[in-house]
This record gives sequence, C-alpha cells and structure tokens, in this order.
Amino acid sequence: MNPSAPVLSGQQLALINQTRLCLNQRFETAFSVWFYDEQGLEEMPGYAEQTQPKSRDQLAALLRQTPLAPGVICHTQEDGSEWIVHIESAIEEGHVLIAGHVQPTRQQLIRQLAENARQEAQQTLELKDSRGCLVEYADQVTNDFEELAWLRGLAEHIEACDLSSDLQTVSQAILPPLRELINAECIALIHQVPQADAEPSYECSYLLGTLPVDMDDCARLIQSCDGQQGHPMVRNATHLIEGDIDTFGLRNFILVPIARSGSRFGWLLVANRAMLGNSADDLRVNASCLSGWEFGTFEAGVVNAAAVMLGTHARNSQLFREREDLLLGVVRALINAVDAKDAYTCGHSDRVALIAQQVARKMQLGAAECERIYMAGLLHDIGKIGIPDDVLCKAGRLTDAEYEIIKQHPEIGYSILRHVKQLEYVLPGVLHHHESFDGTGYPQGLAGEAIPLYGRVLAVADAFDAMTSTRSYRRAMDREKAKDILREGAGSQWDPLAVEAFFQALPEIEKICENYQPHKYVADADDNSYGSRVSDPFDALTAALTALESV
Repeated sequence: MNPSAPVLSGQQLALINQTRLCLNQRFETAFSVWFYDEQGLEEMPGYAEQTQPKSRDQLAALLRQTPLAPGVICHTQEDGSEWIVHIESAIEEGHVLIAGHVQPTRQQLIRQLAENARQEAQQTLELKDSRGCLVEYADQVTNDFEELAWLRGLAEHIEACDLSSDLQTVSQAILPPLRELINAECIALIHQVPQADAEPSYECSYLLGTLPVDMDDCARLIQSCDGQQGHPMVRNATHLIEGDIDTFGLRNFILVPIARSGSRFGWLLVANRAMLGNSADDLRVNASCLSGWEFGTFEAGVVNAAAVMLGTHARNSQLFREREDLLLGVVRALINAVDAKDAYTCGHSDRVALIAQQVARKMQLGAAECERIYMAGLLHDIGKIGIPDDVLCKAGRLTDAEYEIIKQHPEIGYSILRHVKQLEYVLPGVLHHHESFDGTGYPQGLAGEAIPLYGRVLAVADAFDAMTSTRSYRRAMDREKAKDILREGAGSQWDPLAVEAFFQALPEIEKICENYQPHKYVADADDNSYGSRVSDPFDALTAALTALESV
C-alpha cells in the first residue's frame, strides 16, 4: 500500500524545490522528491522524471536500513555509484526526502570541492559583514535608548524646574549625564560679560572637565559661530578653522548658542570626543558618527537639545523675573499710597516685612515661604487706605468709635487684594495679623494654631515695630521695654514659637531697626509733582491694581 502525499505549505514546497535544483546543478543529475512513512515510499509528482523501479527498490531498501533524521545520507552501491539522500524535513506523517543516484567522477569531485571552498569563502565574508552590520545596529539601538533615557530625564527636569534657578544650577543637573552620553572630555557653559566698550568679553560659568583653549580663543570660536543662525557648529578637523585661533589641545568640538525668542544667553561648548580605544574594532563607523574619535549628528543633536532646554529656561526665568519685578513695583506703589496718607507710618510696612522674614527663617521655613511672608508684611496694612484721614492721622488718642473704624483695615485690605490672583498667598497675613493667640484679637477672634501662620508671624513683627515707632499721639517706646512686653505676651497675645524665633533673630532685627532708611515722601516746596502724586492715594491704588491684573 502506497502512502498518501502530505499536505505542505507553500513555503515548505518552495524550499524543497530550491534545494532539489541546487542538488541537480551540483551533482549534474536529476534528484527526485519522495515521501516515506510506515506504509512505504512514494515519489511526489511534479519535481522530476519518474525514477526507474530498480532505483526505487534500492532507495526503499536503504531507508529501511538507516535511522532517519534531518540531514544528508550517503550510501555507496556495489557498482561504485552513490545514493545521496537529503532528508529535508520530518513531519507528523513521515519524512520528505530529496534523493538522487549519481556516478561521481574524480573531476566532478574536485570541481565540487573547489565550488564548496569558493562558497565557504563568500559566506565567511558575508557573515563578517553581517556581524559588522549587527554591531552597527546594536550601537545605533544603544544610542537611541541612551538618547531616549536622557531626553526623558531632560523632560522630567523641565517639568520640575524652578524658574528662580539660574543657568548654572540647571546645568549642574543636565550636563553631567550629557557628557557621559556623548563621551566628551569637556563641556563648558560660556556667557558674555556686559562691557561698556565695543569689545565683548566672555566667562565660563560652568565647566565639566578641563577647557582645552583659553577664553580669548573661545571668544574667537564664538564669533566664528555667529553665522550659524542658531544651528550647532561641529568641527572634527580643528586645523581647518579660519582665523587666529590656537587649537592646540582641541581635537574637535561642538558649539551651540543658547538662545530663545531673539535673546541670547550664552553658548554651550563641547570639546574633544573621548577616545573609545586604540584597536580597529573600537573605531566603529556608522551613520551618526564618522568614528569613535569624532562628533557626529547624534552628538550634535543631543547637545542642541540641551541648548534649547537651557535657552527656554533662561527665557522663562527672564520673563519670571520681569513679572516679579513688576509685581514688586506694584506692591511698592500700593505701600506708597498708604504711606502718603500718614507720614508717621512711613516705612512701617517695610520694617514689618523685613522683621517677619527674619522670624520666618528662624522658624525653619523654606526660602519661598520666607519671601511670601515678606510680601505679606509689605501689604499687611494696605486696608488703611480705606480709613478716613481724620481717623488715621488723628493727633491724639482714638475714641472707641474711631478705634472700631481702625479695626476694619484688615478686612478692607482683604477685600482690596482678594481679586488679585498673583497675591492670594498674602491674604491670610493681611486679614489675621491682629488676631491674638488667646482668641481676643480681631477681626475673627481666632485662637492658637487656628490663626494662619502668616498672621501669627506678622503679629509679632507688627507689634514690635509699632511699639518702637513714633506715632502722632505718642513717642516711640524703648526697645528693651518692647522686648519685655513681647516676652510677657508670649502664649497669650502672641504665638510663643514666633516670639521665640523673634528673639533668636534679634541681632538681625536690631540691624534692621538701626540701618533702615525710610522713604522720603516730603518734597520740596516747589516740587509740584508730589502734590499730584499723592493728592488722591486711591488713584495710585487703582493704577497699581490695574497693572497687577495685566501681569
């Protein structure tokens, strides 16, 4: 009983046919395709002429005597001929064979040996080329992953970046990993020093490694980069650089301007690609880098990304500082509006802000919190602009009714500032700086830690400056007496922790009281601008708040 032909895929059939054709060419004889299983041997049609019955019987006998496994079987017949059987594949039903009966001659064997040697040599070269490509691809994939990791870290740093940080601080975070990524000996952050004369001067504000050229040559390199229009300048043959530049020690470099929105903040100089090694295998040539000793498009790309990030941060910081300056200017305008109403309180807000800032530092608050408390101190009495002049500037003790009017200034200040989003953080201090720790203060009668921290700190600073300042109805109190009152009132009128911090900061506070120079608002008799400037403090307040809304 003959076996039935197996069902093979198109790919299997193509491979079988290609192998048969190669064997035909190599041995100059016809090979046939067979299927062999327990039922017997069956020639698969469509591959060659039908085999003679005698040859079929010889092949069947050979297969019964030989263990079958994928590979090649050679069997010499009595007449010197050879059966060559290529077991192509083993499937579940049986085996697919490619078999041929050949009469090899010496000349044919020599030709086959030579052809085998030629093919082996060719395959060896192809294998070496393939390995080289594999190394190149591996290097490229490694570079891609390293670049991706670095860019991810760069993105995370951008997200968490503090706009108050300068370029040097940001460079300390992003440039060391960049140097490791591109294998550079030196990375320098260079900025131009403002000069009155026409000749620019440059300084290195951050350096990793050793700068291989002096600042004069750096200046010449930078001037030669001006024509690049923001693109990286890459040089791997420094002896070809035009101009009087001493390039001794400088093998290659990348120079990128740090700029954003038309403003230039400096330059990023990457110098000397670190040598990977001395052997030929270390000098890998790929699409992104000419050799292991040179900078290529990969290195230029990541350096440019770093420069873009630094430029963006510098521009954002510049805008942030401008906004902060505008905000501080507006706050100063608000303070001036209050001080213009009462010459006796001139400088009070400044001193309270400075004293409160020192107290906050001794309470171990962060730098940002200390700055916010300072700003709250500047604005804590802004509500007095809504108090009638005859009450605010009264030369004598206030009546109970007048004192009730004065007590409204925290709420007036709160209502003035609560719509200014940029100053929301000062509201607790403005509203609660007259609360008492025992709950007897105003406007809400809060007690203990229910009083916001800003209010507790400002209460101590405000009380000390008020006691030690001259008013229209009394002289300034002696500082030692004011200190005694603070000690006695700790835990009742004032937060004991804030009072303790006040005395810890006493040396700094004494300097503030001794060295503070109040603003001079009293103008000369012929200075007409003064009268127009302060004739209506509400005009100054309106202008200041309008400016704030545009920030």
